Amino acid sequence: MESETLTFMPDVKSATLSAITADKTAAQANGADAVTLSVKVEDANHNPIPGAQISWTTTSATAILSASDTSTDAKGNASISVTSTTVENVSVVATMKEQAQTSPDLQFTVDNATAAVESLNADKTQAVANQNDFITLTARVVDANDHPVPDSPLKWQIVEGQATLAQRRPPPINRVAVASH
Repeated sequence: MESETLTFMPDVKSATLSAITADKTAAQANGADAVTLSVKVEDANHNPIPGAQISWTTTSATAILSASDTSTDAKGNASISVTSTTVENVSVVATMKEQAQTSPDLQFTVDNATAAVESLNADKTQAVANQNDFITLTARVVDANDHPVPDSPLKWQIVEGQATLAQRRPPPINRVAVASH
């Protein structure tokens, strides 16, 4: 006598949405550095639930989600990625039926690897050579997406002539570097 194949299915009525996990919580605001967010759907006995519909949303107007709707795979997992070109903190919400989970705060930061001096300005073009009169130079440093890069190390040097440079640090709100000579 041959037995029939029996299939046991997960209990979809007891399905629960896990907390959102992130592969990292900080990324560069360059539109390419992505954070991967994942959730898992299981029944009360920890059996994975495939095919569960997950909706993903964010309150950020500029963050880009790789998908707004996903389905869980055979192991009950669903994932998306998040990018941004804006320096900001982002949170993402995953929703399944009436259950919702919020991601940890994701911080999108300046891209220090692409930092460059955008502008260099002097408060005046002439000074009396008496060690009491100064010309103040102000450099604005930005990344490739035009985000100001605070606390950028700059190496000031005199290319022609003679002068003494005195490094000054501006208040952090200015996001510029200043030197006087």
